[in-house]
Amino acid sequence: METVEAVKESSKRFFEDSMKPRLQSDLYLWFNQPCIYKCSTLDDFFSVINYAENEAQFTWHDFDYYIYMYYLILYHGFTIDDIEIESNYGICEASLDYLWFKSNKYEKINIWMCSQVTLPKFDTPNLFIVCHLDRDEAWLLRITNIKIDNLSHQVNELRSRLEQKDRECADLYARTDDLYRCRDDLYRRTDDLYRKSESLEFLSDDLKRQLNDIRQSKSYLLGRMVTWLPRKMRGIFRK
Repeated sequence: METVEAVKESSKRFFEDSMKPRLQSDLYLWFNQPCIYKCSTLDDFFSVINYAENEAQFTWHDFDYYIYMYYLILYHGFTIDDIEIESNYGICEASLDYLWFKSNKYEKINIWMCSQVTLPKFDTPNLFIVCHLDRDEAWLLRITNIKIDNLSHQVNELRSRLEQKDRECADLYARTDDLYRCRDDLYRRTDDLYRKSESLEFLSDDLKRQLNDIRQSKSYLLGRMVTWLPRKMRGIFRK
């Protein structure tokens, strides 16, 4: 889709900005009909696009017939007719697997050109060009390579995401170990404080009872039990 938009936009640059709104269309025009140039229009066409000066500046995205079609729209009153077929490519070079027919409108208009693989669909009395007779194997190879590239890209993306998750898990485990060490230290300090408190006569009986209640609480005892477990077994509780 990015290539399609790049072709459409690049082909507009040969015309004045004030004219470009008339060329706005969501439809892709390339290879939907034979690339026919009317000789009587060529001198004016080359003059309008200033071909003599722009010849050396043409890029891959400057599709010659796309520029000519824009010229015909702007200077000769041509219009775009939606044939109601969706495709990843021009319909005359796509296989039937990549064509989506939104209606049977194509049966009522003149389809002048098609590829060998679409001939069963577009074979009408008006058809007079069948192109890409040599592309069966080449087309399959191209599609296969595209699919392989797409799958390779997805695999690399998944591998990158997995590596990122591994790093996040490793960091999480490291932080969890730090928390366990801090908690273990807190329990030791609490035990030390309790033992010291037993020898301090100035602590009130009420405070001693509160300290004893803490030591007998379920959360404290469970924490002590987890602290005594081997580190590998603690992972069960950390999930």
